[in-house]
Amino acid sequence: MIQQIKDELNELQSYIYFDERQFLREQTNHPEQCWAFIHKVKPLLEKEWSKEDLYFLYSSLGYVYRVLNRSGEAIAFFEKALRLQWNHKQEIVTLIRLSEAYKYANEHQKSLQLLREAMNQSSVNNIPYYEDFILQHRGKCLMEIGALDEALEDFSQSLAIRKSQGNKALICSTQKALDFCLKCLKERQRTKEDFC
Repeated sequence: MIQQIKDELNELQSYIYFDERQFLREQTNHPEQCWAFIHKVKPLLEKEWSKEDLYFLYSSLGYVYRVLNRSGEAIAFFEKALRLQWNHKQEIVTLIRLSEAYKYANEHQKSLQLLREAMNQSSVNNIPYYEDFILQHRGKCLMEIGALDEALEDFSQSLAIRKSQGNKALICSTQKALDFCLKCLKERQRTKEDFC
């Protein structure tokens, strides 16, 4: 059953895109598919699951609710997942996911606080694997509040890490965010010049 849900969640990815009109927030062009997933998975929470499987279900529901811009529900499920996590790696991942849900709720300072916590957990527990993700998500959050220079710095650091790792999909994702941030900076400069 869990494998089937994982497969369906992977299928949903084909309906999800990064919306430049919303600072590269993930959106869906087929919300009905996302709602069908929620209506199928949510009743399964009544069954008995291992801690690991329940963590996956909570995280999946949180993700799909976030993509649907239902940040309240997303936050609730990610907080449940955070309470279930059983190691520092999962805590870091869940803090990143929870921070994104708060960003979608337009609670940017809370989002940044959670990312600082994730970065701190990464440093304290010597788990550097997610630093590029933390930097990228922080960059996107900073971009939304207009801190474009800081965002650009985060994207540049994330890109350097990802280039050293060689994951082409992640490199492409960060390059897209960096390019979009540069575009925003140029538009801001053009606006200033027009105003003068």
